[in-house]
Formats: sequence, C-alpha cells, structure tokens
Amino acid sequence: MTSPLASALSSLLNALSQANSILRLRFPDDAAAAVTRLVPYQLAGEEAICDGVRYRLQCLADDNRIHLTELLGLPVAVTIGDDRGGRRLISGIVTSAEQRLSDGAATVLEIVFEDALSILRQRSTWRVFCETSVIEITEQILAEHIRGNTVFAQAFKFVITGLQKSYPKRAFTLQAGESDQAFLTRLWRQEGITWSFQFALDKDVPQHTLLLTDRPGAFPDNPAGTVRFHRADATEEHD
Repeated sequence: MTSPLASALSSLLNALSQANSILRLRFPDDAAAAVTRLVPYQLAGEEAICDGVRYRLQCLADDNRIHLTELLGLPVAVTIGDDRGGRRLISGIVTSAEQRLSDGAATVLEIVFEDALSILRQRSTWRVFCETSVIEITEQILAEHIRGNTVFAQAFKFVITGLQKSYPKRAFTLQAGESDQAFLTRLWRQEGITWSFQFALDKDVPQHTLLLTDRPGAFPDNPAGTVRFHRADATEEHD
C-alpha cells in the first residue's frame, strides 16, 4: 500500500520534470543514473565578489537507494529561469549531501555545492615562498590542486589575464599555518586584487572559473539591472 507521503512525493516528481521547472539540474554524463534523475525544487545560497559560492539545493528522487557518497565531489550546475525567458547558470562542486525525508519510494535530498577556492580551506600548512610574486604564488598553489585532484581538473579553472598591474617578486612570503584559501585571499586583499567566479558548461561538464582582476571596471553589469527598493510582501509583475 502506498503511503500518503510517497504519493505526494511521486506527484511532485511527475509535475517537476526538468522540462517545465524553473530550476534545472545538471551533473556530468558519467554520474550514476539515479543521480542524473534528481529533480531540483528548492535552491538557496549566496555568492559575492571577493567571497565564495555556496548554495543549498533540495531535490526529489524516485529512488531511495541513492548512495550519498555518489554525490560528494561531483561537479554540478543549476540553471535558474527568469521572467524574461532567460536562464542563469551557477555551478560548483558538491561538498555535502544528506537525506532529509524518505518514505520508501520517494526521497528528499539536500546537497550543498561550493566553489573550488572555498574547498581549499580544508588544507592548512606552513610554507615559505622566496623571490616569488603574488601572481606566481597564486599560479603555483592553484596548479598544484588542479594537478592533484581529478575533480578540480575537470570542473575548475583560473584566469589571471585581468591583472594589469606590475607585481614585483617578494623576498620572503610566509604561509603561517593558514589554509590555502585564507592565505591566497589574504595576499590578494593586500595587493588590491579582487576575485569572482564565472560559470559554464564545457562539453556538458559543469565548470566554474576563478577570475582575478585589479581593474574596477572589469565586472559586467548584472543582467537583472537596477533593483528598486520595495516591501518584502509586495506582489510584483517582474522578478
């Protein structure tokens, strides 16, 4: 006998297909079949210039046998529909997955995905760099992670062409027990370097690119345009 909860979740799964949902979810083609059938229905999170990307995504699944470890470390992309028919893409790497609700035939899962730079807070070390510039330190640390991590190699890139100033070699730079993320962002702030992320699908693989720049005019205008102040409870014709 099918329970009311399972029936309700099954109805949601049927109604919230990838074709007609405001949210659309994409994993790499080689992800487990049950993972690729997940249907997104709620997204919350934040991203900012000179900060990380972190989103919580709740999904509906028609298979309660999904192993949460199959989700960890996967590149993931979500597109969000707007009122003008466009879609905005955001992407990252899954860092957390948990089962929120299940009743045999249907399951609610919540995944958290973040940018690769934020994940670098997991490695802390003491290290000395001699006669190296901030750019060279940046390239060395990020390249080490890309070479040593297949997920990073697949889903993460960095671009430094936005750095136009001259960055002299430093005689001595100490990473004093900091995480790689804290160390790099400290150096960037000292030098007036800002960072942000660009999202894309490359050959159907979700990717995000770290963009470093020292030019105030390097950031394009937000497609959403100017957002006027209004009451939180007001009904609006547009997003």
